[in-house]
Amino acid sequence: MTQKEAIIFYFQEMDISMLELILSDKVKNSEWDKQLFLKNIENTFWIFKQAGDTKLIPHKGFCKSYSCDNKGCSGYSFVGNNSHMHLDIIFDESKLEVQDIFDCRSLKTSLFTDELNLLIPIQSSDNYIDLSKSDINEIVDNYNTCFSLLDEIVQLNKKGSILKKDCLNWVHKADLIKEYLPKTKIDNPAFDKLFGCVGIHTYLLKLILITKYDAEIENALEEYKQFKKSEELKLLLWLVKYQELNNIISEIYLLLNSTKTIKGNSSLIIHNIMIDSKGYENVIYFYIVFNKYYSRMLKKHNSFTEHDQIKFMSGDDELNDKYLSLKYHLKRKGIIE
Repeated sequence: MTQKEAIIFYFQEMDISMLELILSDKVKNSEWDKQLFLKNIENTFWIFKQAGDTKLIPHKGFCKSYSCDNKGCSGYSFVGNNSHMHLDIIFDESKLEVQDIFDCRSLKTSLFTDELNLLIPIQSSDNYIDLSKSDINEIVDNYNTCFSLLDEIVQLNKKGSILKKDCLNWVHKADLIKEYLPKTKIDNPAFDKLFGCVGIHTYLLKLILITKYDAEIENALEEYKQFKKSEELKLLLWLVKYQELNNIISEIYLLLNSTKTIKGNSSLIIHNIMIDSKGYENVIYFYIVFNKYYSRMLKKHNSFTEHDQIKFMSGDDELNDKYLSLKYHLKRKGIIE
């Protein structure tokens, strides 16, 4: 049995004592020396044992990352025999003995995604939290709930732009999503995906809630039609009147990555999820016309003195708010009371 084969075997057995014996004293990781590395591996094994695993089944693979120095290097996914959580490791095989062992968060194996549960990276002692079996079961259940919700909206999106009513249905299902977030955090890259799901929920909820301003937006646009844009005082008063409404709309509008037109239908895009823009036309139109004239009038009626400008450029927070307030500049110039 080669040293590498022995290391794989004792990883499989989660035998930290034997790993300490067979690993070279020169073994290293990009962050830890041998002793700290072994302590962190022991922490990681503990999570698997608490989840009911008695062995880690090795599956050969390779690093498929495009940005990692280990791209293309061979490694193993060690899968818990009961939990199906997995620890993915890269071994440096360029030397006669294993000296370099790395976490891999982009390991490609022959396993299908539905055969695996959480990826458990090597747990740093600095961040490690002692977890009970119930803690780990709760975390696994929480992940599965969130990923199921995330998959549901991804599947909806594959059928085309998601209708407003479908967004509403999904948001209602996901309203408790923040309660699904684990109370204790395992160091795990899947959290990025999990919080992405929470982000989608947050943004869609805001997009839906913004419809409660539909009547006010409609009134604002009706007033906008009643005067010529050359009537500057009327335009200024309109901009001041609806500045707060625009601030509310901007909070969600600026979260939209972009808009896309597919087969003549415009879609809003949030986190790569396409939302049918029907029902949001007035919101979009109001935002565009308001900010077109607001920025123009703000530049024209800027009342800052040279002294104000110097203070503003130095990062004065109070002046920053005033600089962006058309109402402030118009009052300062005596154009409005």
